[in-house]
Amino acid sequence: MDALDELEPRTWFALLKALHPDFGTVRIFNTGRPHIQPEVGGAIQTQLDAMHITADGRDIRGYLTHEIEEDMNINPEDMNDQLKKEIIETITSKAGGMYVIQFSVFACRP
Repeated sequence: MDALDELEPRTWFALLKALHPDFGTVRIFNTGRPHIQPEVGGAIQTQLDAMHITADGRDIRGYLTHEIEEDMNINPEDMNDQLKKEIIETITSKAGGMYVIQFSVFACRP
């Protein structure tokens, strides 16, 4: 499950409860921002094994550069080098911490 934290809490709580098995073990892999980890652990009543990954400025800059250049190949008149630079600098400077992702794998047992 990707971006669990982007769902309403009531929705992801109900989803996790529905996935809790009556027969056997279920392993669930989810991504989301770390602030919901305690609630997720409480919803499934188990300890989470989590890994935290954060994109740094080079990752974000590389992604934006690639996407803008792809678009420039299709619509070259829509972008110039100054606008490209401004977009990349603005988004990169404001993205601090926004791309923190928690990967959790947990097993639900009956």
